[in-house]
Amino acid sequence: MKLGKLLLLFLPLCSLNQSFAQTSVRGRASLEADWKVAKGLHIGAEYELRSAESFAAVERHQFTLGTSYKINNYLKVGAGYCYVARYNTSRDFKPSHRAHIDLTASTRGPWKLSLRERLILAHKSYSVNSFQEAKNDVVLKSRLKLSYTGFKSIEPYAFFELKNIFNAVSCDFNYDGTSYSGYNFKGYDDAYVTRLRGALGLEWKLSRHSAIDFSCFVDYNRDRKIDTNKAGTKLKDISWEKAWCTSLCLGYCFSF
Repeated sequence: MKLGKLLLLFLPLCSLNQSFAQTSVRGRASLEADWKVAKGLHIGAEYELRSAESFAAVERHQFTLGTSYKINNYLKVGAGYCYVARYNTSRDFKPSHRAHIDLTASTRGPWKLSLRERLILAHKSYSVNSFQEAKNDVVLKSRLKLSYTGFKSIEPYAFFELKNIFNAVSCDFNYDGTSYSGYNFKGYDDAYVTRLRGALGLEWKLSRHSAIDFSCFVDYNRDRKIDTNKAGTKLKDISWEKAWCTSLCLGYCFSF
C-alpha cells in the first residue's frame, strides 16, 4: 500500500488524540514473538514498556507468556501469565503477577467482528492495607473489536472494552457532611466497571513474518478509593477518582 493511503488510515488516530488534548497522554511500546507450534496452536511472548503521564518517566515494564488454540473458524481459547513491574506516582516499586484465561468468538469475511472475554487473577507482591484493597484482584475484560482484512498489507481496526472488578472492598458507613461514623468493613464482594476504553489502530504487515501495530487508546478510569486506619476500625475518607487518559501505542511482532 502506498504511503498516502497509509496516512489516510492513520488520520483518525491523530484526530482522536487532538479531541482529548486536555487529558493525560502516555506512551506504550511493545515487542512480541509468536510461534505457531501446530495447526491452530500458538505460543507467544511479549515485552511492553509504558510511560508515565506526558512521557515524563517509565511507569511500567511487563512481560507476558501465553498460548492460544483455535478450536474452529469461530472460537479461540487462550491462557497466559504476566509479570508487571510498576512504579506509582511516588516512584515506589509495585510488582504484581497476573494469570488469565480467555475465550474469543469471531466472524469470518473482510469485515471481522470479534468478542473476547478475559478473566484475570492479579496478585500484588507488595504490602497493602487489606481494609482498603484486596491482595488479589479478580477482573473481567470484555472487548468488542471490528477489523477490516480486505487490504493486502494493512488491517485497520477499532474496539471498545469494559474492565470490571469483581472483588472490590465492601463497607457500610454514615456521613454527616463533615465526618464519617458507623464504619463497618464487609469484605470483598462489591463489583463495578472500573474502566471504559475506546481504540483505533492499524496493523501493517511488513513481510510474511513481521508486522507493526499503531494504535491510540482513550480510557475513562473510575476507581473507588477507601482510606482507613490499618486496624480497619475507622474510615477516614471514601471517594471516586475519575480521569481520562490517552495512550499512543507502537508495537512490533515477529511470527515464525
